[in-house]
Amino acid sequence: SGQDGTPGETDDRQIWRLFASHYYLFAGTPSRLWLDHVFVEVFGISIKLNAETADYYFEQINALLATEAFLPRNLFERFNIEYLATTESPLDELQHHQAIRASGWQGKVLTAYRPDNVTDPDYENFAANVQAFGALTGCDTSSWSGYLEAHRRRRQFFKSMGATSTDHGHPTANTANLDKTACEVLLQKVLSGRCSAAEAENLSWPGPDGNGRYEYCGRSGDAASPRQFPQPQCLDIQPFWSRQGGRYSQPHRVCKGLKTLAG
Repeated sequence: SGQDGTPGETDDRQIWRLFASHYYLFAGTPSRLWLDHVFVEVFGISIKLNAETADYYFEQINALLATEAFLPRNLFERFNIEYLATTESPLDELQHHQAIRASGWQGKVLTAYRPDNVTDPDYENFAANVQAFGALTGCDTSSWSGYLEAHRRRRQFFKSMGATSTDHGHPTANTANLDKTACEVLLQKVLSGRCSAAEAENLSWPGPDGNGRYEYCGRSGDAASPRQFPQPQCLDIQPFWSRQGGRYSQPHRVCKGLKTLAG
């Protein structure tokens, strides 16, 4: 459905036709370069995608995807992929990764620790997620020390399943070095839903003596896993769209936000 609640198109072909008729708007973008490459090199389609060729694309791609050659493992081997990384939440039991291991297939598919649903207070059902996080790890996630211990335990589990990195999604790179008492108060406010936007952002990164981002960076050596924070390097980032479709109105100064990590 649309953002105004009106029913949206559900027919796959009609949706594809709409995309194809507006494909020219992607000119010069990385998405357009990647898609054009895939259309030619993977699907063997060399004619331009537009409203007139939409049905041809739709039928050709669907026909190929139904063949054995386009099964995921066959494509993995065709593309000569050495490693494929996925991201899962701390609440994920990684059953699919376990199934891949048990299957005897030689392809290397690794997980990465993506804790947004238990670190970002704006995430849907955040408090319930944190409670489930505690039940899963046997930690008291209503306390700051228990909350951090739950992360340590799940990170070790992810590491045992082959994880070599973590991944974090944040609207800014701001950090704050808070003492443990302040962190405890902050966690209680967040879990009760009584925190401000600034306080919510502070939690989204926990440190030996600091907030979430500071804590994750400060503990980066614990599990020998690099942290990935998807932000452009040392640039002022202009307004962009959030995960929920809303717009962040303020620019973000990445290097300034990371100042507390310098000590």
